Amino acid sequence: LARAAVGAAAPSEATVRRTGAAPARRRVLVVDDSATTRSLVRSILEAAGYEVAVAADGAEAWAKLQEGRPDLVVSDVDMPRMDGFTLCEAVRRSPRTRDLPFVLVTALGSDADRARGMEVGADAYVVKAQFDQGTLLETLARLVA
Repeated sequence: LARAAVGAAAPSEATVRRTGAAPARRRVLVVDDSATTRSLVRSILEAAGYEVAVAADGAEAWAKLQEGRPDLVVSDVDMPRMDGFTLCEAVRRSPRTRDLPFVLVTALGSDADRARGMEVGADAYVVKAQFDQGTLLETLARLVA
């Protein structure tokens, strides 16, 4: 209204989207044993401007973390070889990665599971049954800001 009153043009929708997007090319490691979930989360994050690497379980993710450090990790909990709780504990124990933002996105929704996630050092705990891509993107943006 103020712009209209002084004759200034309102910003276009495209401008609003660009300025509201996630920081350009932040790197996220997505860890999930479900190829479908990895693909879904990857496409959501790439559409929001993130660079995404994937791992099929915690052991593969840990190996990738030794090769390079992303800006954030998004991990499932229930996986073979190394679960998300164990991966988060390993990340928090390592001086190189201890401050790396870590989000658990899991089907495990009990209070005990959520408490365990916070206990091992997760910065956020998202239950897949209540999954909302907007909330996930807001959480990631807050953690990498």
